[in-house]
Amino acid sequence: MKDDPEFNIKFVEFIENHKCIYDYNTKEYACRGAQDKAWENIGKQIGATVMHMANPQGSTKQLVLRESNINLPRNCGSKDFRLENWKSALRFGTWNVRTLFKPGAVGTVVKEIERYKLGVVALQEMRWKNTGSMQISNTTLFFGACDGRRQAGSGFAVNNKLLTAVKSFKVINPRLTILTLDTKWFGVVFVNVHAPTEDKDVNEKDDFYSLLDNTLCEIPRGCVQIILGDFNAKIGREECFKPIIGRHSLHQLSNVNGCRLIDLATGRNLRVKSTMFPHKNIHKGTWRSPDGRHVNQIDW
Repeated sequence: MKDDPEFNIKFVEFIENHKCIYDYNTKEYACRGAQDKAWENIGKQIGATVMHMANPQGSTKQLVLRESNINLPRNCGSKDFRLENWKSALRFGTWNVRTLFKPGAVGTVVKEIERYKLGVVALQEMRWKNTGSMQISNTTLFFGACDGRRQAGSGFAVNNKLLTAVKSFKVINPRLTILTLDTKWFGVVFVNVHAPTEDKDVNEKDDFYSLLDNTLCEIPRGCVQIILGDFNAKIGREECFKPIIGRHSLHQLSNVNGCRLIDLATGRNLRVKSTMFPHKNIHKGTWRSPDGRHVNQIDW
C-alpha cells in the first residue's frame, strides 16, 4: 500500500479479483504456482514487478513491490515498497464489552486482547464516568465518559508497542471516539462507532449518522480511515450493493440500519470489508440472543 487512497483502493480491487490469494475454498489457494502467477498479474496492472522474499526454510514470508512508473515520496530512501508479513502487521478489531463497570471485567478484557495479539481494539459500552487513559499489563486503555445514565462510553485498547505512534485520542460523544496513529508514510485514523439499535427513534439515528459523517469529513484526506465498532446493523448479500459490501455476509437481506451503513460507505467511498472475504458461518456471528437461538452479524 502507499500514501494514495485511489491507488490503495485499486490495489485491493486487483487482489480481490484473484481469489487464489485469499479464498481458502478455492483449489488454487494451496498452489504456489497459481499464487505466483496472480501476483505477477497484479504487478503488471499496477506497473510494478513482484518478488518473493523467503525465510531460511524457503517459505514465502513477505511480498515486495518494486516500483517502475509509480512516484514514491522523496524521503522513502528506496524504491522497494514492502507489504508487511501478516504475522507482524498491525492487527485490529472491535468488541462490545457490554460493561467494564464491575470487578475483574477490565482485566479479563485485556487478557483476551493480548491473547489474540491485537494492536488496536475499539471498545464499546465501557460505562466509565471519566475520560482518560490507563495502563494494564502490556495494554493501554484510552476511554471516554459514558452518559448521565451510565450508558455507552467507548474507547480503544492499544498495545504498548504502538504508544509512540499514538498522536491523539478524541472523544466526540459517548458513542463516538477517534484514535490517530502517526506512521512513517501516512496517518491512520481509527473511528470507534456505537450506533443506535434498530428499534431506536428515527431522529436519534439521523442525528448520529449526521454527526458521524461530519466527523469523517474533518479527517485529513491523506490519512487512512478505519471505521470500527458496533453498528447494530445487518448487512445482506444484495447484488446491487456488491461493490460496497461483497457477498459473504451471514444475512441474506440488509435491515434499515444496514442500509444506513451502506449509504454512509457509498457516500464516503468506503468499503465494508467484513463481508468482502469468505469465512465459515460459525465465525461470522458477533451477537447471540440470550436464549442462544439467534446469531447476528452486527459489528463491523
